[in-house]
Amino acid sequence: MRAGESRHILLVDDHAEVRHELALVLTNEGVGECRDAAGREEALAAACSERPDLALVDLSPGTDEALELVGTCARATSRCWSARCTTTPFTFGGR
Repeated sequence: MRAGESRHILLVDDHAEVRHELALVLTNEGVGECRDAAGREEALAAACSERPDLALVDLSPGTDEALELVGTCARATSRCWSARCTTTPFTFGGR
């Protein structure tokens, strides 16, 4: 990423208010432009079409669904971005 370029961040959480507040903070702090997704299909579509620099994924306690989503997104974005030879870093949050 070059100086002055905005980061593209994908926020994945099933709670709209969490996505909204995270996007508000990240945007206001100048961290980057946010795209959000409520679930698996939305996240996969956004990962391929938006090509985020970073994905913040809610990891609900006791489920493997978020980890599976991250693996699927990582594989999908590597195929979508093969010409760019890059991958998206993922980070997790939980309650």
